[in-house]
Amino acid sequence: MELAINPKVSPDGATPREQLKGLSQKFESLLLSQVFSSMRDTVPEGEGVVDTGFAGDMYQ
Repeated sequence: MELAINPKVSPDGATPREQLKGLSQKFESLLLSQVFSSMRDTVPEGEGVVDTGFAGDMYQ
């Protein structure tokens, strides 16, 4: 994933502000994914917040 913004070159015609917004959303998604993954690793097996089964599978 490229994080550089070049206002002169835009393959989709987006403005620099739109490019920054898109990159910010991608970063936020990656950050939250890592946070949730780390949080799940700290909960012992069988003592989770969400029961196992369909609901637990959908959450994870």
